[in-house]
Amino acid sequence: MKDDKAVELFQKILAKSRDRAIKWEATAQEGIYIASLAPELQLKVWPYTTIDEDGDPSGPPSVDLRDGKGKLLVEMSYRIEGISHEQLGEISHIAKRIALSLDDKMDAAIKKLDELVGDSDLPF
Repeated sequence: MKDDKAVELFQKILAKSRDRAIKWEATAQEGIYIASLAPELQLKVWPYTTIDEDGDPSGPPSVDLRDGKGKLLVEMSYRIEGISHEQLGEISHIAKRIALSLDDKMDAAIKKLDELVGDSDLPF
């Protein structure tokens, strides 16, 4: 499907996410992240595109824009020309890193690992 406006919106969301300008937040559901652009506009990243007939999630991540009442306005997925699986995976990854403060947690883990002393660090 061709939707130039949805592609433009998606590219802006991806660029602003890369710049850490969008403040993604975790939800109670694993892998779903939200960000408020304004009281009447909310972004949501899903870890899948659809739910199949068996109730199982399928497809790469997707992003949607919703109004203040949660009504779906625009769905951005791989089905739109100009939005790739890789870009959807990237935005999902970035949203997770921001929402869960993963960079800070990884820095703390690296610092703790640097402080550990092993047998090879001991003088003989």
